Amino acid sequence: MKQKISLFLIIALIGIIKLQAQNDAQMSHFMFNNISYNPAFAGANDLINATFLHRTQWAGFKNAPSTQFLAGDMKLDRIGGVGLSIVNDKLGYEKALNVRLMYAYHHQISEGFNISGGLGLGILNKSLDGSQLIYENMNDVNAITTKESEITPNIDFGLAGMYKDLTLGFSFSHVTQSLDKATFSKPPRHMYLFARYEIGVADQIDIVPSLYFKNSSFISQFELNVLGVYDKKFWGGLTYRMQESLVIMAGVSVMNGIKIGYSYDLNTGPVKTYSNGSHEIMLSVGFKKPVKEEIPYRTPRIFN
Repeated sequence: MKQKISLFLIIALIGIIKLQAQNDAQMSHFMFNNISYNPAFAGANDLINATFLHRTQWAGFKNAPSTQFLAGDMKLDRIGGVGLSIVNDKLGYEKALNVRLMYAYHHQISEGFNISGGLGLGILNKSLDGSQLIYENMNDVNAITTKESEITPNIDFGLAGMYKDLTLGFSFSHVTQSLDKATFSKPPRHMYLFARYEIGVADQIDIVPSLYFKNSSFISQFELNVLGVYDKKFWGGLTYRMQESLVIMAGVSVMNGIKIGYSYDLNTGPVKTYSNGSHEIMLSVGFKKPVKEEIPYRTPRIFN
């Protein structure tokens, strides 16, 4: 019986790892990091924004997945918003580096009602160190036994809408890549849906529920998060990631627009017995653009 259970766990873990390899990087701080999956949020506020995130998934596993994310964005007067994101994702002996430039056009419909459309263009570099892999038959002609690397172009597209305290987003990553043409270096198209609503329940206290849905044709991921925010500076909350984990998170906004956040994923799926959970830290900075001083225009004196 124990052998059957162990075999089931091994098969389940192999399946999860294969899905991870063809999936976009996973992040628990999705509600603070919209441009990681939707370019329409580039320049969505009047600040110059920078975000760094590090995730260690399935702590305790050898060569467990890890992710680093670095991004920045800002609004440009009269022409929209621009952004840059770099995602480094590692899974065992496989690595993926995704670099994107983003542009978003913002349009105000009415007071408090804004919509935007964004486009992300970049490259995806995926590599695999086949020399570290062990096969049952090392003479298999399909076995990868050397280091392989491939760079492919990448296109993302997104739409967003913000009405007072409600934020909605809809986007696609890897737009040109269908499931039937997906390969090691070309992940399939992903669809994202995002919704957030800020509810003021008392003086200086807000409740902020968020929904996040990701679909890549062969796998779907649904997350529901609820944050409690005090004085716009302190937050804590829970996320339920369907059939996978329960996420506990907390953070603080300190001086000069600096935010520090931490989350811990309690695994509820097949890996819960063998993993110490997943850890994620976030650091973001948002500061105002410098205001240019107006220089008075002086005409030459014609008459004395």
